[in-house]
Amino acid sequence: MGGLSVAAKNAARKAGLDDQLVELVNLRISQINGCAYCLEVHTRYGIDAGLDSQRLGVLAAWREAEALYSETERAALDLAETVRRR
Repeated sequence: MGGLSVAAKNAARKAGLDDQLVELVNLRISQINGCAYCLEVHTRYGIDAGLDSQRLGVLAAWREAEALYSETERAALDLAETVRRR
């Protein structure tokens, strides 16, 4: 999984996506998957990318916290959840 995560992050950067967006998506998928290790890693990466504690803490309910997440972030989270469920 580590290699896949690195490849995805590199592709996201190449596409012009910032690290905060990438880590929000990684964290949300980790929440859905229930993976404590991944949550720990991506929380740390998110903090390193500049995510604040409020956005990290509310991520599981991002749909109800529109003011905390940009339109781009909400679209990315929605897409990630849709793909994850398929």
